[in-house]
Amino acid sequence: MIPLKTILSSGKGRRQTFLSRLVEPAPPAKNDGGRSSATPLKRRCGWILMVCALLSCGDAFAGSSDVLDFAGSLFEDGDYYRAITEYKRYLFVEAEGYRVAEAQLMIGLCYLRGEKYEAAESLFVDLKNAEQGTAIGEKAAFLYGESVFAQEQYAAAVDAFGEFKQAYPDSALADMARLKAGWSCLRLGQKNCASEQTAEVSKGSRVYEAAMALHAASDEMDDLPSKSAKTAATLSALMPGAGQLYTHRPRDAAMAFILNAILAYGTYEAIDNGEYVTGGLFGFVGVSFYAGNIYNAANNANKFNRTMREKFFENAKIKAGLISTDESRQEFLPGVVYQIRF
Repeated sequence: MIPLKTILSSGKGRRQTFLSRLVEPAPPAKNDGGRSSATPLKRRCGWILMVCALLSCGDAFAGSSDVLDFAGSLFEDGDYYRAITEYKRYLFVEAEGYRVAEAQLMIGLCYLRGEKYEAAESLFVDLKNAEQGTAIGEKAAFLYGESVFAQEQYAAAVDAFGEFKQAYPDSALADMARLKAGWSCLRLGQKNCASEQTAEVSKGSRVYEAAMALHAASDEMDDLPSKSAKTAATLSALMPGAGQLYTHRPRDAAMAFILNAILAYGTYEAIDNGEYVTGGLFGFVGVSFYAGNIYNAANNANKFNRTMREKFFENAKIKAGLISTDESRQEFLPGVVYQIRF
């Protein structure tokens, strides 16, 4: 076995020299009247343990940058939850390092990419306030808007992107914020707001064409086909099934008409034959179906309007180049890619 003195003194530099001195044989202890002669050895062992601990801490701090790089590689591979663990490991070691804010931002971005939107929102709020006016604060403010946008909180998204534009008017992400704010306004049905937001996008911006497409789409909202729930209910009250036919549901219309006709005829025949109890039962069921027919017609009108709006939004995103046709059900505008760089 190689002696400890040989291992510690095999390197170069002051650290190895200092360690080798620590394990030099202690001089013979003098006779002190019964005191233990092992005291100097204990002290030397204590020094050795303390120095080893300091060196191990130094190695840990030196390797913290590697931890951050490894977390970044996990993020690039889409392994967001393992990346979060590594970023948190870095924060545990480097509680006050110069890249702490960067690690916190990347944790929030991992949550965002991993669809943990509430966790991302909370982290970005704290970070944008703590790092206000810095590059990290700028990115955190923008990503806060993204986190509420992803949760379909469009009113909050308009406010968040508005605050971002006000705080960082010259940011490279400002036009992206205008586009997202315009889209949020469009989802809220506020076409004037959408037009104002998209009109502010710079002509040289990479999202300019998408913004102009949304600007044009906002003018088309008033031309969407729609059905009146009140009209549908009135038609079905006058003639069961008529409201369903008005909302382009011919099968529902035929079913409503036939069922109500059968129940009405059964009620009439039972009463005409003196079977009042049976007639009363038929009448009760008939009234229930009749009322359900009116409610169903009004509900169909609302469903028709919602369907037309969703188709309009999907077509608007496709025309604007924000998504491809096979991604039309996604809501996060994946065609617009943003990158966070340091």
